[in-house]
Amino acid sequence: MKKILRFQLKDLTYSCLAYALVMLLLYCVPLVISITFGDIDVGINGNGLPGAVFCLVFGIAVYKEHLLMAVQNGISRKCYFQSVLCVLVIAGCACALIDLLTLFLGVRLGAGFSGNSNFRAIDVWKMCYPGFYDRAGSVSGAAVSFVLSAFVNFLLFASGLVTAGVYCRMAKKFRTFYCVGLPLFMFGVLPVIGAYFHREVFKLVNGFMNIMGFRSNNPFLGVLTMTVLILAILFICYRLLRRTEIS
Repeated sequence: MKKILRFQLKDLTYSCLAYALVMLLLYCVPLVISITFGDIDVGINGNGLPGAVFCLVFGIAVYKEHLLMAVQNGISRKCYFQSVLCVLVIAGCACALIDLLTLFLGVRLGAGFSGNSNFRAIDVWKMCYPGFYDRAGSVSGAAVSFVLSAFVNFLLFASGLVTAGVYCRMAKKFRTFYCVGLPLFMFGVLPVIGAYFHREVFKLVNGFMNIMGFRSNNPFLGVLTMTVLILAILFICYRLLRRTEIS
């Protein structure tokens, strides 16, 4: 397992460095523009969790690109999967830490410009758990934000693994349809179904908010829910890995 783990960690290191550089630029470029042109208020917007997108893409790449190489070099699927789990934890924590460090850097540099209000991960969690963050101190709030961001990264990494696992498991003639159909279903069909069955979707959203602790302002309930989802996805991924034929 050590050989494949070292190889995957090398890829992860380069990828995280590139991600950190992009995040640093996103914070510094608007700051420089604001300092240079004092009358221009520059900000950035985003989903607040860019590390989750990074982990999703990296999870897909790790499974699809490294599996064939590992099997061809005599590495068992069990050792490969154990290595992937280590990379999952490291990547999720690294991205959450980068997000936290860029937040502190922005505060230190005075980069609290108005346009980045929903870009920072901690602001996303403050909207989800306002009661908890009203009571929490700055240190405990940052720590909980780190844990929540890390678990979201774990979840998206595992989702990337199972997405690539289904791709590698199916016959080659169906892979193009899968690559085209999956985003169409996620971003085209599901919103239409949600608009048509809005009452049922509203009930599902309420149930999701309850199990994630949004209603009770309990982030630890959200961590528990994400843990169950991650374990279920990883179980499916391992079953797919065991049944995937390498040619």
